[in-house]
Amino acid sequence: MVPWLSGSPREALGWVEQGEPFDVALLDMQMPEMDGLALAGEVRRLRDVKSLPIVLLSSLGRRETGVEGIGLAGFLTKPVKASQLFNALVGIFGQEAARRAEAVGTSQFDGQMGERWPLRILLAEDNAVNQKLALQLLRRMGYRADVAADGLEALAALQRQVYDVVLIDVQMPEMDGLQASRAIVAEWPRERRPRLVAMTANAMAEDRAECLAAGMDDHLAKPIRVEELALALGRCQPLAESAAKAEAEGEPAGGRVGEAVGKAVQAEPAPATLDPAALARLREMAGDDEAFLSEMIDTFLADAPGMLAEMRGALERGDAATLRRAAHSLKSNSRDFGAQELSALCLELETMGKAGALEGAAEKPTQVEAEYARVAVALRHGT
Repeated sequence: MVPWLSGSPREALGWVEQGEPFDVALLDMQMPEMDGLALAGEVRRLRDVKSLPIVLLSSLGRRETGVEGIGLAGFLTKPVKASQLFNALVGIFGQEAARRAEAVGTSQFDGQMGERWPLRILLAEDNAVNQKLALQLLRRMGYRADVAADGLEALAALQRQVYDVVLIDVQMPEMDGLQASRAIVAEWPRERRPRLVAMTANAMAEDRAECLAAGMDDHLAKPIRVEELALALGRCQPLAESAAKAEAEGEPAGGRVGEAVGKAVQAEPAPATLDPAALARLREMAGDDEAFLSEMIDTFLADAPGMLAEMRGALERGDAATLRRAAHSLKSNSRDFGAQELSALCLELETMGKAGALEGAAEKPTQVEAEYARVAVALRHGT
């Protein structure tokens, strides 16, 4: 779970209003402008108890008055002990897991959305696993999409034909999503360009702000949830009407899928524990496509060793940028399969690479490789 930190109650409320996919809200009682109780009341206007549990934090050592109608999921006294926070979160997400278990068999996919709300979609994503996931999600919703492996290919595709929306990964080789978005904004006027929707495993406030500053219109956190993707596509508009208007006004129109290579890990250690909720999401995405999950696993097992080798080589060279990029990719893929420990280890390396602080990281690749070997065994034999 990656936390989003808010600088103010108004900022936090703005994120909720924009539909950010939060799983739980931890609200401090004593804040300027708006206290935690008032903020909880405003949040509850937008999200109900089930969709966004709220935990209130207070240093007063007592429950606040006036909380009865808000439906709090928890109340913790500051300073909060780690064990107390852990118990509160386990209680919240344990209930959520039970609700999901009861809902097994109920599809979240609206297979007719593509027919009711047709959109021309370009997917800009270099990671093969993430490509397959996104394309399967879109297929289940009645859409098809063209694929670009980096920002340069996305720009070339936009020169060839019109798209209504570009789902664009932030971290890509050659030209990343931020650079590509800036180029698209510079090349096409607002009414002539597609809606740009960022896809990123980094969900901190500064990451979202960076995407918006680059000209992106929307933001999806990875792993992508079908309901959030549906909302994002629902906010997109076909460009036909605006394009015709621009042409009438005489405005000019703007106009390889990469594969990682590496040997599979040969060792057969004890299998890792995979999050069953993540695997259930993949099976839900598969729908009637019986080969989908097997293809996803094969792609992950084929690509991951190359990422592992890239991380080790980057550390040996002191190449922080390459380390960050490779660790980010493997982190994202690991999260898709519910390999939480592997994802956490990759996050540590990604953070080191982002900060350019590689001291003490020499042993990390060995830990990552060992955990990947356990995940590989679990995926081969346990799904």
